[in-house]
This record gives sequence, structure tokens and C-alpha cells, in this order.
Amino acid sequence: MSNNDFFTSVPFSGQQRRTHSTDQENVVSFAHAIAARFGSADLLTARILPDEQPPSQNIILPPKPVLPTPSKPVSSSSLSSTFIPVNPPDLPAYLADPSILILDIRPHAAHTAARIHRALSLSIPSTLIKRPLFGLSKIVQMLPSSSARARFAAWPTVNHILVYDVDSVLVPDTSNIAGLLRKFRAEGFTGELAWVKGGFQAVWRDARHCATTDHPSPDEDDLEGTASSGALRPKHLPKSAFSLSTTTAANAASGTPAVANAANPFFDTIRQNLELSQGITERIPLRLPRRVRRRIKDLPFRWLQDIANSNDPDVEEGAETLAMQFYRIELAEQRRLRSVMEHHARESETLPSTPMQGAFPFSITAGVEKGAKNRYNHIWPFEHARVRIHDGHRPRDPSPADDYVNASYVQPLGTRKRYIATQGPLPATFVDFWTLVWEQNVHVIVMLTREIENAMVKCGTYWVESSYGPLQLQLLNTSPPISPSTSSNTSANIGFFMSPHERDKGSKQPSMIVRTFALSHRGYPGIPPRKVTHLQYLDWPDMNVPDDPRGVLELVKCVERATGIAAFALGCSPPVLLHCSAGVGRTGGFIAVDALPRQLHQDVSPAPLMSHNNPISTIVQDMREQRMSLCQSLRQYVFVHAAVIEGALMMVDE
Repeated sequence: MSNNDFFTSVPFSGQQRRTHSTDQENVVSFAHAIAARFGSADLLTARILPDEQPPSQNIILPPKPVLPTPSKPVSSSSLSSTFIPVNPPDLPAYLADPSILILDIRPHAAHTAARIHRALSLSIPSTLIKRPLFGLSKIVQMLPSSSARARFAAWPTVNHILVYDVDSVLVPDTSNIAGLLRKFRAEGFTGELAWVKGGFQAVWRDARHCATTDHPSPDEDDLEGTASSGALRPKHLPKSAFSLSTTTAANAASGTPAVANAANPFFDTIRQNLELSQGITERIPLRLPRRVRRRIKDLPFRWLQDIANSNDPDVEEGAETLAMQFYRIELAEQRRLRSVMEHHARESETLPSTPMQGAFPFSITAGVEKGAKNRYNHIWPFEHARVRIHDGHRPRDPSPADDYVNASYVQPLGTRKRYIATQGPLPATFVDFWTLVWEQNVHVIVMLTREIENAMVKCGTYWVESSYGPLQLQLLNTSPPISPSTSSNTSANIGFFMSPHERDKGSKQPSMIVRTFALSHRGYPGIPPRKVTHLQYLDWPDMNVPDDPRGVLELVKCVERATGIAAFALGCSPPVLLHCSAGVGRTGGFIAVDALPRQLHQDVSPAPLMSHNNPISTIVQDMREQRMSLCQSLRQYVFVHAAVIEGALMMVDE
């Protein structure tokens, strides 16, 4: 499949499909059968179906019908038959109504590529669309912007509501279109409920003048997390950075939507370009243990109670909601990275003598140029958040970017806690790693991976006693897991955080290894060696989650205890250094789990954050603007919710 297929649902104008008139009846019959059987398949997806090409001139199109008059309410048993099919050639008559509400239920990426004029994107899970109890008031809350919510909320005042998808030619009772239109009828809408026969593919083929490929206005397209003004705010891109402009004049002149831009050589390095092309098809319910479900009313915030209640009895709805939240986080990052790539593509076309307007805060140039220092070739730190090495006593690379290390500053929204997220060090970057530890005054390192997982090296053994440039590392102690409370307390209840789930009695494998180092610098002989605590957690597999969140919560308590000791000794709170393999998935999940319970207990700014329906989603979105792909998978995102809920209950018990 070519790159263009990922983000476009419209055909190229020069392509033709070989269709014979003798085969048309069979083709139509087959299309009807497929639509009836699979038209309602559940899929929260950004996948755009393959292009529907223009028919041959031998095909005879049906005559244009007269615009029907508004339908009248009928019995629920025949509601679907009252939904008016609209052929694409008849769309101008509908578009002449300035108050018409047109809803595009295709994936949001398809809507961005091309849409019917004045259509509103309504990309929500099909399971929720077809659930009778999931009413319009809940649907409006899932829209991405205030302007979109206002337009949708005005449905009682319009005369026509028109819905379309990709290519439906029939609307069975189980289809998404029928499910959505039934909601309007059930809530008292008496105007005309209609749908576009053949979907947007037919519109593009037969009434292209009714469609537009212009990028949606910023008010329609402001996903949570994007900037609200043209000025660059800290850790945000300006709206102009999200414009999907082409990089060549040829592309700009073509009939292909701008979003289908394959000219960028970095297209395949954006993870979401491939993953969202197939959609988020996985559903992971938030399954809470009985001990937690019994105490949902004890949770300190209503939004936490709502999240916990969604797992029982309606697990399916909760899974759909979390999947949609994660989809929007992924979609926002995809746009952010595409805008970054396009910025660098335009930058490469600028003549050297052309003055630059200033440093681009989301630049990834340093990471790309220093690719040999990266463990993975698609994870780079953003310029505004990357950690720089400035040690003048170590050998210097003569290149201007010799301060590079694949590490980022991360400070979750609304907290004072500071983190440094980095990759698992490579042997070639051991000196850089310990230089970073020294310069950033790090006293606690959290390692969330094993050295080898699934027969693949995930991290180098960087803690061997040795000299690392001007730094000397001495291993003082290695121990099995230690209690975050007193060393003599080994009972199940160990204070703020309960002990992790019991292992097999015959198993002696620890879940955590604690190492203590002394780190000294030959260039500063008068400074005593620094004590560095190294916590390696072993029960978090790559691209997966632990079996029980209590193990991670115990690790959180150990980190809190170690940082508290360091802060008391130093008189300040130094950053915590975390890494897994890439420094994004497990690292981001742990940061969210560590930051949220602390924020619930002593939030710096509770009003703005707690006003969100799900602050967890807001915090993960904000973290991703500091380092890409933090909390990388849907499974990790769901696990964060389970851990935060359990941690909040432990906070209540403290």
C-alpha cells in the first residue's frame, strides 16, 4: 500500500477503473450484500478505505430524485425505513439550507482530508453510536472543540440532519447511520433525517463540487492539547504548525487532499502513520479487582468514581471511552509530528543566506543528526525539552551538536515534581549517561526494564564499576526489594501503599533490585562522592503492563522515600531520572502513575486540572508535548487508570 493510501479517502483524478456494463448488476448486488453484513462492524479507526474510482461511461446512473419533504414520526419498528436516502447529485438542494446539520461519521483523518461543505466531524466508536442509552448529551461531550459542540447542540433548531459515512449504499437497522439517526428521532426531532447514499466515495465521484479538501478551520479542529492562539505558548505548537500544507508546488496543484502528502522522506518514521492507518481496533476494559470495586464511593473525586464505575456493569462502554481518549492523544501526536516534519522539509528548501525567524522549539534536528546515539531511529527529543550535556572536562566532539543525549525534561501538568526521561543507555553513550546524572544532580534513577527481553537487548549494563570519562562509579550495595516503610515491616499492609500481589511461595525472584552507587568527578576533587540510588523494576514487560498495579505503587513509594532523603540532604528536590528501553512507553506510564496520586493529595492548581472530565488524559497529552510517545500503548494507558484509582484509595487510607 502506498503512503497516499493511509490518509486519503478520495481518488486521484487521473485514475480509472475498468468496469463493464455487463458486470454492473453483480457489482451492485455484491456491494449491497457487503454493506448489509459488515456495514455496522465495530471499529474505532483512522483507516481510510481504498479509493473508489470513477465509473466507466457505460454505466447508467439512476435519475435524480426530487428533494423529499420532511418525514413524519413513525413507530420504532420501522424507523430505519423513514430515513431519507440522498443521492450525491441532489446535495446542492440540501446545502442551500443554511441551517442544515451535516454529520461526517468517518474517521477524523478522513474528514480532515476531504469532506462535504459545512460537515461536522463526528468520529466516535460505533458501539456507542448504536447503544440506545448513549444519548446525544453524551455524544456532544466527545466532540473535540467548543465550536463543534455548539454546532451539534443546535440540532433541535434545524430542519434537516444529513449523515454520511465512507461508502454505505444501504442502511440496515444495525448500521452506524441508523443508530445515530434513531437517537435524534428518540429525542424528539421532527424534521427530516437523511443519509448520503454511497457515502463520501459517491460524493467525490458524482458531486465533487459539493466537497472540499481545504484544511478545516482551527475552531473546528482544535483537539485538546493544541494551542488556542497564534502565539507559541510554552510546550505548545502554534496553530500554524498544524497546517497540513504541501512541500512542493506540484502537490499543491493536485486534486489530492493536502493530508495525503507522501513527499516527506520521514513519513514512515512517524509511528502513528502506520498504526492509525489500521485504527485502534483493540478494546481493553478497565477491570478493577473486587477490593477496589467495593470502595468506589471512597474515591476522592467524582471523575475518578465515574471512571471506576464504567468498568462495572458496562465494561464495554468504559473500554470504548478509554479507546477514544487514547485515539485522540495519538491523533494529536501524529499531527504534531507531521507538522514538525513539514517544518524541517520547508527549512531544507530555505537558502543558507535566508535569515531564520528563530529556533523552532519542536525541532528534532539534533536527534536526527546524532542518530548513532539513539537506541531507536524514530524516538527523538524535542528541542525545547531536550537535556544538554555541558561538561568541559570530557572529550568533546568537534561537531556543534556534541551536547546531545536522548533525554527530555518532563514536568506533568499541575505538579512540581520534575523528571528526566531517557532511553536505555547504549555502550557508546554510557559516558553521556553518567555525565547527565552528574550535571543534573540526579540522586535517584528508576530503571523499568530488564537488560534483555524477548531475546532482544533493551538496555546496556551501565552500572558496572568503572571510569566513565572523568567520572568514577563505585557500586556500594546491591539488595533485593526493600520495604518502603521500616525494614522490619513485611506484613501485607505496609502503610500508604500495600504490598504487591503474593508470588508463588517457592519463587525467589525479586520484583525490584536496589543498587547504591558513589559517583565522583576527577575534575572536582574537592567535592565528596555523591550517593545515587538505582531502582530496577523487573515486573513491567516491554509494550505491556504489570499483572497488578500494587507492584508499581510500591515502586512509587520507594522512589518517594529515596527522593525525600536526597531532598532533605540537599535542601532542594533534584529531578528523578527514568528510563525503560526507548524511554517513552513504560517511562511515561510510570510518570503518570507517580504524578497523579501526588497531585490528588496536594495539587498545585486543582481547579483548572480537576475541571476536566478526565485529568489523566489531559496530563498524558501534556506530557507528550514534552517527549513523544510517553505512555505509548492503549494497554499502558488503561493500566495508568487502574493504578491511579488504586493509589487514590491508598491515599484515602493513609
